[in-house]
Amino acid sequence: MPTPSELLRRFRFMAVPGPAAVAAVPADRREALRMELEPVFAALRASNEGTAATVARAEAEGQARRTRAVEDASEIVASARATTREARAEAAAELLAGTANERRDLLETARRRAGAIGDRAERGLQPAVDELVRRVLAIGSTARSNS
Repeated sequence: MPTPSELLRRFRFMAVPGPAAVAAVPADRREALRMELEPVFAALRASNEGTAATVARAEAEGQARRTRAVEDASEIVASARATTREARAEAAAELLAGTANERRDLLETARRRAGAIGDRAERGLQPAVDELVRRVLAIGSTARSNS
C-alpha cells in the first residue's frame, strides 16, 4: 500500500501544464516494479533452492569423505603398528643371532688361548718337575749315605 506522500507525489506537476488530456488513474509504480521484478525474484528463489540442495549434498559428501578418511587412517595406523612389531621382532632375531655368533667366536677364542696357556704351562712344568724330582732324590741319597 503506497504511503500518503507517495500518493501526493503522483499528482505533483513536473512541467508546465500542457493541453488538456484524457483523464486517467495514476499508475502504481510499486506494482509496476513488482510485476517487472517478479520473474527475476522467482529465478533467484529457484537458484537459491538449487544452491541449498547443492550445499546439503556437498556437506553430506564431505562428511562421508571425512568418515572414509578416518577409517583409512585407522587402517594405516594399524598396519604401521603391525609392521613395526614385525620389524622389531626381526631386528631382535638378528641381534640375538649376531650375539650368538659373537658368543661362539668368543668361546672359541677363549678355548684356543686356554689351550695355548696349558701347552706353555705344561712345557714349563715338565722341566720344573724333573728338577724337583732330581733334588728330592739327591736329598734322599744324601740322607741314606749319612745314616
